[in-house]
Amino acid sequence: MTGVTWSPATATPSEYILVDGSFTSNSQTSTLTITASKLLTLDGESSGIHTFTCSFTVGTQSTAVTATQTITIFNPTTATPSEYILVDGSFTSNSQTSTLTITASKLLTLDGESSGIHTFTCSFTFGTQSTEVTATQTITIFNPTVAIATSTAEGYSLDPHTITCDITDIPAQISGVQWISGTSVASLGLSPQDGVISGTSQTSTLTLSSAQLVQLKTAGGSNPAHVFTCKITVGTSNTPLQSTQTYNIYTPVSNLIPASKDQFINADLESNDLIVTTDSILGSNDVVAVYIYDATSGTNFAAIKIKFEASQVTYHVGKCTASSTNDQFSTAPSTDVNKTWKFSKKSSSLEIHCNGQQVLNFLYSAGSQEGCATQWGLDAARIKFSGTEDTASDKYAIVPRTTIAYSVESHILSCTFYEILSQMTVEWELQTSVSDIGFLDISQGTIANKAQTSQLTLTSEQLVKLKAAGASDPAHLFTCKITVSPSNTVVKDILTSNIYTPTVSISPASVKEYSMNGHEINCVLGDVPVSFTVEWTSVTTASGLGSLVIDQGTHSGLTQTSKLTLSKAQLVTLKATSATSKDHIFSCQIKVGTAQIPATASQTLSIYTPAASITPATRKIYSTQNVAINCVMSELVAQTSVQWTVSTSVLNLGLNPSEGTLQGDTQTSTLPLSSTQLASLMATGGDNSNHIFTCKFLAGDDNTEFTATQTITISPPSESKKFNL
Repeated sequence: MTGVTWSPATATPSEYILVDGSFTSNSQTSTLTITASKLLTLDGESSGIHTFTCSFTVGTQSTAVTATQTITIFNPTTATPSEYILVDGSFTSNSQTSTLTITASKLLTLDGESSGIHTFTCSFTFGTQSTEVTATQTITIFNPTVAIATSTAEGYSLDPHTITCDITDIPAQISGVQWISGTSVASLGLSPQDGVISGTSQTSTLTLSSAQLVQLKTAGGSNPAHVFTCKITVGTSNTPLQSTQTYNIYTPVSNLIPASKDQFINADLESNDLIVTTDSILGSNDVVAVYIYDATSGTNFAAIKIKFEASQVTYHVGKCTASSTNDQFSTAPSTDVNKTWKFSKKSSSLEIHCNGQQVLNFLYSAGSQEGCATQWGLDAARIKFSGTEDTASDKYAIVPRTTIAYSVESHILSCTFYEILSQMTVEWELQTSVSDIGFLDISQGTIANKAQTSQLTLTSEQLVKLKAAGASDPAHLFTCKITVSPSNTVVKDILTSNIYTPTVSISPASVKEYSMNGHEINCVLGDVPVSFTVEWTSVTTASGLGSLVIDQGTHSGLTQTSKLTLSKAQLVTLKATSATSKDHIFSCQIKVGTAQIPATASQTLSIYTPAASITPATRKIYSTQNVAINCVMSELVAQTSVQWTVSTSVLNLGLNPSEGTLQGDTQTSTLPLSSTQLASLMATGGDNSNHIFTCKFLAGDDNTEFTATQTITISPPSESKKFNL
């Protein structure tokens, strides 16, 4: 059969050679030969993949019969500098070595074809018959990758952290996978695991313990980010392959900020405590070094130091303990790596707590250096963390030694946790046992910038119950805490609130006073932790009264006494404002708490102006009568002693008055005169028949004298007609 066609081939000696073939035994083989030059051209087209079809027709209907073959063209032996480098080699001692070098870029291309498996053949011909000799090698191409799936992660220093490094497309186990920390830490002691190859993959892991994370966080200071690199080398050129993860390390704490070095910090340690957190380990020789200053001087007058030695934690109290030594704590500090220290400068001692337990109460009087008590008696207004010595202080807080709560209003306690990664559940506990405290109003707060503030609101009723349970001790401790997963580490803060119920009293509630006296009213404040401004008011409106003289008093302990002083002139003015009432009300008042709730006491001041009177002013009597003179003393504040005198001097006259009894504000003294006494007076008086009787009493602070008189004319009975009696 002739006319076999091949498509898309066209018989061209330089490209395609078509041969119909010979018909033999009912079969015929047609061949298509593609020249080498054409194959090279086709290799650059359609990814080197081409389909060829042969066809012929049979029968009267010219029925077409076809067959196809798809070929993939490879050109592995073409010398192309960017892909292949061919070297024939030199003939030496009956041998010759030819080399084929495949470039890295070509290997990368080949790796994506035929599953990376390729066979290469070298061939040459020899002899007059051009006999061909060949050799083949099949290579499997690998393109290793190193990947850490999570490039950035974050976690707590309280929990271990594992980083996984996936090494893929490798032909064999890789030993000695390198793990590198970007943070320089002496003796960090990384212990990575190479992993075991499975197929063409291997997983290496690095697990960081809590202690290692603490070391890294300490070295990083305020920067939480730490970079870890997983690295291998491959090939004869030791080509490096690596991947990294940035791990942000956080340590949950409450109410704390980074401890900046060599900066003055206003502290007022007379009323505040210093809180310092550390995460140093034994043997690190890290030091807490806090220098203490007054408000103005640049030279410290005291210091506190703590050192993490090989086997124990020690302390040094500057200006008190020997300058070159550290001492053991009275109670060994907590063994937890994360420690919270509280330093309390008291009037006679320095108290140090670690993780809520007192570890030292250092008495200044026991200091080995002379002047210890004097130095520590100075005003600790500022502190500074030493930039050259302090390697242990991470964060600090200046917190009020106590907060003041008044039982007359609600009280809010706030607790802030820093460096937390998610919303936390904050628990609050009361250390004062009260069986019927009722529902605790807790606001969890919302996390923002890795901080969360929770609040506990106590009602006035709850504060009253707590105060009653505490008896004479106003201090009540409140614990706020969170539990950090997955290690379930508890992070807590202890707040102290002193509960007070201020009282205001004036004693007595009512008082009587003479207008010729000045008057003082004392307003006593009780259960007051600070000095209050006392307001004084008068119910009586009096023009010309002038300013009230008020002494606020001095706060001492939990008491304060304010005094209102009224002058004599003011009492007279007040007395004159009413003809019917002697009473004038004065009130003292303070305003308590944030709600400014008033607490008031008052005194009713009754003002009296004493007087004495005898009615009638003159009398005429017979010497034979028995008579009595009544001296009425009005507006008295108390029983008063009365003196009686007579103008006529009579030896042994024997006056015997009665003082009388105070009735309301009136007292009547009576002087009885017998006929004998009258006769003696008349006889002694001679021609003067008038005799003046005087009653006198003293009143007021200055013993003001008040008198009344009656003139009695005494006559014998024979003069009755003269007197018209």
